[in-house]
Amino acid sequence: MNPGLPINPRTATLLAAETNTNTLPAILPQLSHLLSHSPDLHLAFLSHPSTPQIWKFVPTEGQWCGYRNLQMLLLSLASILPPTSPVLQKNDFLKTKLTIPHLQLLIESAWTQGFNAHSRDQLGGRLVGTTTFIGTPEAEALLLSLGVPCTGRVFKGPEAWIELLDSVEEYFSPSDSLSTPPDGNPVNVVPDDTPLESPRALHGHHRALALHFGKTPSARFRPGVESALCSQERGGAADVRGV
Repeated sequence: MNPGLPINPRTATLLAAETNTNTLPAILPQLSHLLSHSPDLHLAFLSHPSTPQIWKFVPTEGQWCGYRNLQMLLLSLASILPPTSPVLQKNDFLKTKLTIPHLQLLIESAWTQGFNAHSRDQLGGRLVGTTTFIGTPEAEALLLSLGVPCTGRVFKGPEAWIELLDSVEEYFSPSDSLSTPPDGNPVNVVPDDTPLESPRALHGHHRALALHFGKTPSARFRPGVESALCSQERGGAADVRGV
């Protein structure tokens, strides 16, 4: 993959000074309530209730999909993990939202420590100060360097999206919670509020909401789809799950 261009000065200033003005907490419980009363929905998977929504500042900001996903995941850790968790004790900065430049520094540091170091060459040798896309290998490297156990999984080929949704459904299936809207149609709304130390850990904190109508996967909803919460992966769709 070709390296990204240098970040233009105006965008660099915006990203470095980012605060919580583009962060919306407590969105998942509201979404869960709405979905449980939807007469047309059969099955929905939600990430942890503490997961916030984070969107881009302005349309001209650029595509920072992978970084926005990492911001949401990492910002939820302080609510998910106990205060005594080594992850939080060793990385005090996780208690606040990390800026994109900070994430770039952390990923480069993870490479230096030997976590998915091959990604450095694939991405042109440098992330800091560039618009280079990141994907699952970089997220995995960062999380492992912070002490969060996880492993990436790649889905390839024209049926990758189906395999991905099937994997999500299989992952969540043991904890389905059933609710019934006023018209009597059963709706499975499956929130993941499992502590991060469990084997279900990281995979449950994805930002994606998968919608299935009957047996066939019909759609995916990402809370920030208007805010570039897409993923830029290399070699097919991919996810990161807890070990």
